[in-house]
Amino acid sequence: MSLLICQRVTEFSLKILLGLALCLGLGGGIALSTPVSPRVVSLTPHVTELIFAAGAGHTIVATVNASDYPEAALGIDRIGDGLNTSAEQVLALQPDWVMGWPSALMTQLQALGVETVVLEPSTIIQIAQQVKTLGLLLGTESVANTKSQEITADIALIAAQVTDRSAPPLPVVVLASPDGQYVLGRQALINDALALCGAQNVFAETLSVAPSVSLEGLIAAKPALVITGYEPSAWLGDQFNVAVINPSWLYRPGPRFVQATRRICAAVKQARQSRQ
Repeated sequence: MSLLICQRVTEFSLKILLGLALCLGLGGGIALSTPVSPRVVSLTPHVTELIFAAGAGHTIVATVNASDYPEAALGIDRIGDGLNTSAEQVLALQPDWVMGWPSALMTQLQALGVETVVLEPSTIIQIAQQVKTLGLLLGTESVANTKSQEITADIALIAAQVTDRSAPPLPVVVLASPDGQYVLGRQALINDALALCGAQNVFAETLSVAPSVSLEGLIAAKPALVITGYEPSAWLGDQFNVAVINPSWLYRPGPRFVQATRRICAAVKQARQSRQ
């Protein structure tokens, strides 16, 4: 069974969550079905960060090689890179929950009867909601609720600091690779952050999440700002106004993406002012 958290539910009160749990066949509800000491396998770094934010880092029995935050995550056993991790490796850990992206491995584990949780926020506010939900699921509600409220307040503050809402959206490109040959396209979370900051991804309507693009294509797009998680190459810096943001903040849809959003808004504001 797969539980897709926060994709269609806008308010995660306890009553709504228990109703959702019943609809998904979780018996008496999420809280009642949670083991006293749940064992969780995290298959992506952002899931690891979400679980720690919910105060439940102690429940993770294994994670992937790239899970490097928070520092306490470095002491967790590794289960490969997540891409080449086998179902047998996961099953040997006897997890109560396996959490990660939608993937062939998650589908395989689900078919084998493993409880799987897909954590793929498509809006910034869903990050806060998922932290809250994980607290309910893993028995750390108090810590998770507090953290969720903090994230929600941070998002509200960022939004309040964007003052020029009447101006046309600033055209922006977000690079997905160090060489600039791939950009983020139909990626809901980054596009939600850009909209919050008064900007628009010029490649948002592409069919791919990370389409390839040539230098000529980038120039033709005429972005007022290029955002990247990598040190820009000389040609990129010569051609465009470039803002560099910590890649772990920018490319991981976890709690630190809120910090990336704050940096995005600051860069958008600066780029807009430079055009005036």
